[in-house]
Amino acid sequence: MKPSLLSGAIIVALSSLVGYHNVYMRAERDLQTLQDQQVHEQQTQDVRAQLADSLEAIERLRRRLPQVPEPEALMNEVSRLAQDSGIELTSIQPENPAPFNDFTRLAVSLQFISSYHRLGTFLGAIESSPMFLKVEDLDVVALGDGSSQIHVVITTLYVPPLIASNAAAGAKTRTP
Repeated sequence: MKPSLLSGAIIVALSSLVGYHNVYMRAERDLQTLQDQQVHEQQTQDVRAQLADSLEAIERLRRRLPQVPEPEALMNEVSRLAQDSGIELTSIQPENPAPFNDFTRLAVSLQFISSYHRLGTFLGAIESSPMFLKVEDLDVVALGDGSSQIHVVITTLYVPPLIASNAAAGAKTRTP
């Protein structure tokens, strides 16, 4: 009886080892695979959330730019800021829209006579305007009576919505 008991114990031990290897180790590998997939899915969701936040920020910033590639909106904003600053424009001339990388550069050229204080008020208004504006050129010629002849070029960019749409579409096609 002893040999059969010993062979039975060996069979049970071998069965346990095979069972451990086939069942438990497979379950461990499956668990590791699921954990890896969970980490990957979390990373994918994080990237999607970051992309959505970035696209939202881009759209918020884009709203501060002209909606059409024409200088009229820029002229209107600059005229309003000049009037609010107490400046009478003697000349306002739009420049032709010019390509600038994937964007369009819009510019207006202004001439006016002003005191230094009003010029500072006007430039402050340009800096704090809800529209993105840049003073690209500024020439000041003193007239001798406490005022100055001012020539200034103010620019902004037109960003076509297609760029943001392409970025969003490209990002959507790259994510699994």
